[in-house]
Amino acid sequence: MIARLRSYLAEALVIHRASGGESIAALDGLRGFAVLLVLLSHMSRAGLRLHPSLDLVGMGKYGVYLFFVLSSFLLSLQFVAGGPDAVRSAGRWGLYFARRILRVYPLFLCALLIGSNNAFFGHALFGPREVTVLGHVFLQEGAKIFWAIPVEMKFYAVLPVLVGLYVVVARRRPWVALAFVAACVVVREIYFPARFLFGHPIALTPYLSVFLFGHAAAIVYHHFGERIESQAVRVSLEAVGLIALVAVLATGPGIYKAWAGGGGIHYRFLAEVSWYGLAWSVFLLATLLGSGLLRRVLVTRAMRFIGIVSFSVYLWHLPVIEYVRREPLDHYTKIVVTLVAVAAISTLSYLLIERPFINFGRRLSRRREASG
Repeated sequence: MIARLRSYLAEALVIHRASGGESIAALDGLRGFAVLLVLLSHMSRAGLRLHPSLDLVGMGKYGVYLFFVLSSFLLSLQFVAGGPDAVRSAGRWGLYFARRILRVYPLFLCALLIGSNNAFFGHALFGPREVTVLGHVFLQEGAKIFWAIPVEMKFYAVLPVLVGLYVVVARRRPWVALAFVAACVVVREIYFPARFLFGHPIALTPYLSVFLFGHAAAIVYHHFGERIESQAVRVSLEAVGLIALVAVLATGPGIYKAWAGGGGIHYRFLAEVSWYGLAWSVFLLATLLGSGLLRRVLVTRAMRFIGIVSFSVYLWHLPVIEYVRREPLDHYTKIVVTLVAVAAISTLSYLLIERPFINFGRRLSRRREASG
């Protein structure tokens, strides 16, 4: 019975194979890692720590930054690697926008409607403030975890500009394109300094550098990835990626307080969003182009499963945490119940809400390819 259920889920979630090869399959695992940072951060905030001394509060925002880098990387890569015709095709861009809407809005609307019609879910998802569904739908509001969705959707509208500049201005020359990205990051730092970045603004501009580094990673991966033949270079890249990972995790407010005692310098550093984009992009490239240590961890079924259902985990984990933390259970039982419930609800949410629209988007792509 259990084996049959596991086989069904593997088939339904497509975690039994990697259609894009091991390297791209690792990106599922990276999504899983990103959403685990969000989940464990909010569990820590609710007092559900895996260990009493392991305070992961504040890590959730880093997980969202990793999502931004991954999104920018994957969306940029399909056009960077697709050739000039792919960029000039109005049909291709129309399909791009349609698939982005189909990927985000069905589950997004479902969460908004449930939260606006149920007091418990509303408090867990939105907090005590009053929100409007239309305000969120039209990307004018972003309560609690919903702040990331307006930012992400606004980047989808900017990506065609970045790709167009890569083709028209840089003429697909990687060094010119990377220099342009660097210039944009510098401009962002000058006109949107750190003091404007505390909290969860829903404008794209404060986070633009994070997406830009993901875009740059796509250019590096496409133009230089296959040229790396030396094992020593791959090992070195993996080491740099691990250093970047440790550097990001060490700046978590709870972890930083434990080893350094906190302080104003730390919070000033947290506001420098650009460096998180750089660190996660290095970690991403190390995963794809390194010696294979990170890939072996991230392509495991467990990590890929979490990554595949990550959007559902992101939207539903707060109500689960809020419900379980109130129950009269011992500490570690609450942790286990929370993790199991989040996994179960997210799997159902993915299968019933997300996957049908993802498959519809794929059918649209196949029809366009078949029609030429």
